Amino acid sequence: MNIKKQLNDKKFTKVEKERFLKDLESVFLRLQKRDYKIASYSKNAFNVPDRLNDIYTELEFYALIGKTWAKVLCEININKFSEVADLCPGFSPKIELALFYAGFEGQVVMIDKDFSALSKLERFMRLFQPKFSLIKKRVDLFNEFKESYDVVLANHVIDDLVIAYFAEKNGIKLRDVYAKEGKIVILWNKILKNKEQNLAEILSVVASVFRKITKRDGIICFTQYKSYMEKLLDMDGAFRFNRVLFNALVKKLTKEDFIQDKTVVRKALKNFKGHFGEKDCVVLRKNI
Repeated sequence: MNIKKQLNDKKFTKVEKERFLKDLESVFLRLQKRDYKIASYSKNAFNVPDRLNDIYTELEFYALIGKTWAKVLCEININKFSEVADLCPGFSPKIELALFYAGFEGQVVMIDKDFSALSKLERFMRLFQPKFSLIKKRVDLFNEFKESYDVVLANHVIDDLVIAYFAEKNGIKLRDVYAKEGKIVILWNKILKNKEQNLAEILSVVASVFRKITKRDGIICFTQYKSYMEKLLDMDGAFRFNRVLFNALVKKLTKEDFIQDKTVVRKALKNFKGHFGEKDCVVLRKNI
């Protein structure tokens, strides 16, 4: 296989070149992080063992997050509610798997700006034939919205909101941020350049979103832990920013509208080795 000869002999379109360079950048990053020890990233359709290994690895990852969440959901007696909201799930069925493991039978409202992502998530969950129904809602959380719920669940949502907010502020399409692994690093470098100012700004925005979307006497439960992307791309600055924001958000909300229920998370995750721990998960009850 002579890659140089192919590049020299053929005239490639702009799209072909962009995709090829994107693949090369991904390979370079994976080599740096020795990520091929975890997954094969094989595109060979006939390499069934590698393909299935990648699928199983991904499913095991989602399953562990779902089972960890299920512990928390059972502790708040999720099945007494007829409806819950999943905040910004994107393509990932983590909360939905948790509700499936917890035996939830009500209605799950999936809230995201990307409707196509929700459609993919719904398609995935149909494979499991859950007893709950799925409702897709396209909502822009940074603009006016009327929706509010008795139970709001959000897995690893802090960094998603930070990225979405500052991408929009900088005139960058969100899809472009995730299109190339390097672009998200560039955006984070911009965010961290004025860290204190941006932290104060996004804290106010996210607190307002959580306040509005949770009904009076309702519950909001959210997590924030170090993501695979933060580990892969050595984004320690981003992780620390999100962690500070997570803690500041809990402090701000409990000073104003919410009461933190530490007992729920402590009981749920005691002696359970899940994907996240007690310090990464918060249950807040709105009292105003």
